[in-house]
Amino acid sequence: MIDAAFTPAAAAIAEGRIPGAALGIVYADGRRAMRHAGMAALVPEPEVLTADHWFDLASLSKVIATTPMILTLAEQGRIDLDRPLTDAIPDHAEVAGVQVATDDAALAALCGRFARDGNHGKHEQ
Repeated sequence: MIDAAFTPAAAAIAEGRIPGAALGIVYADGRRAMRHAGMAALVPEPEVLTADHWFDLASLSKVIATTPMILTLAEQGRIDLDRPLTDAIPDHAEVAGVQVATDDAALAALCGRFARDGNHGKHEQ
């Protein structure tokens, strides 16, 4: 699934439309997967994007990707915006879907979801 999800980003990098991209997915069963390609920075010096780079999931990410996906899933009846995220992501016990969509989830206060030790497919314990 992650390879198919990353295909548009990989194509945009190959075509020179964007310098680089990273994608992380947390599956319903708790497995994690990550893909990355391209450049992390172009200035002041070019820097290749690696699995060790970390990015802030800022509000722009919510507008472009998270909110439309959450609303699509809600329209399909696959999630209930007023239910805790534990219905879909077991390790977010106190957060509801509507809180994520409205930037009121305090996710920055939660620890990172991918280990920094190179085990990028495994959740931190």
